[in-house]
Amino acid sequence: GQEGIKNPIGMSGFRLEVETHIITGAVSSIHNLIKCVQKARVEIEDLVLEPLASSEAVLADGETDLGVALVDIGGGSTDIAVFSDGAIWQTVVLPIGGNLITSDIAIGLRLPFGVAEELKLTYGHCDPS
Repeated sequence: GQEGIKNPIGMSGFRLEVETHIITGAVSSIHNLIKCVQKARVEIEDLVLEPLASSEAVLADGETDLGVALVDIGGGSTDIAVFSDGAIWQTVVLPIGGNLITSDIAIGLRLPFGVAEELKLTYGHCDPS
């Protein structure tokens, strides 16, 4: 068969195959989130995996085609999404986030948590070069 076809509409063939990325989650957590948003009288258009939403916000056109890893370090977790050929290839959520880094700075330097957080925000950075 042919590989790399992104839109087979209008093509002829005998068999259609697809590589998928299955996303799972706790149904009760998702339902609770939906109820919470609806109680705030906000209409939900769609549910989107967080790394996909982040990629739409921060990646330039074509970066997912070339291949890119998006790392989103939050307070309590780190989301990683790897893209290749314009599609998501792998995702993972690690239970390690910025709060743990701040805690390590506080313990290592014997500083209050607030001071450690300020140091992290002022002097910490990721340099892609």
